[in-house]
Amino acid sequence: MKYDFIVVGQGIAGSVLADHLISAGFQVMVISEPELSNSSRVAGGLYNPITGRKMVKTWQADGLFEYLETYYEQLEKRLGSDFLQKKPIYRPFFSISEQNEWIAKSIDDEFSPYIQSVFDKPKFSDQVNDEFGGLLLKKCGYLNTNNFLESFAVFLKKKGCFRQEFFDIEALQLGDGGLTYKGLSADKIIFADGQLLTKNSLFNWLPLRPVKGELLFIKVEEPIDVIFNRGVFVIPIGNGICK
Repeated sequence: MKYDFIVVGQGIAGSVLADHLISAGFQVMVISEPELSNSSRVAGGLYNPITGRKMVKTWQADGLFEYLETYYEQLEKRLGSDFLQKKPIYRPFFSISEQNEWIAKSIDDEFSPYIQSVFDKPKFSDQVNDEFGGLLLKKCGYLNTNNFLESFAVFLKKKGCFRQEFFDIEALQLGDGGLTYKGLSADKIIFADGQLLTKNSLFNWLPLRPVKGELLFIKVEEPIDVIFNRGVFVIPIGNGICK
């Protein structure tokens, strides 16, 4: 069978890309071996309109965040699964000046759609150090990335467009009219396999800098109803367990 696209990697990016291509009527084959690169599966999955140490608006937030929740909610229905968790994010202030800055920004049309409340006094002092108060954000939450990826893999397998295997770059043959790979032929190939590009002879010249993080799961007695995020994040995932 001739495919329009081969997508290498079934992380968040590869899955969402493949879904959009399939929905647009293209023939797609996804090739992935999750054991080789699983950063999407262990990621916090946060979507957050105000990010970074300097708390700036996320890149293209106005367009992306209007689409994000609607897209994943519709995908949940199509896949018969739950993976989108809407939840406010609380970002403690580091200083009085930062507090004053966000009180002013709360009435700015650029930021106000994402601000639920600005606190000039401690709000969650039993749980975090917020002596200067903090910023409670809306239009945010997290994606249960493992549920999402597992559900989407099942969808791909049912459509017969998923191969769970190591992608051998040496078996890829590129030509003027398209490409072939282990009996498959396609017009185009898209690599969405994260840090594995460093081992890909087509792209290993790119100045990629893989990053590493660590996750800690804790059990708490104090009920936590928001996501804390400032330097590190604390995501309540249920039954007193936080990521």
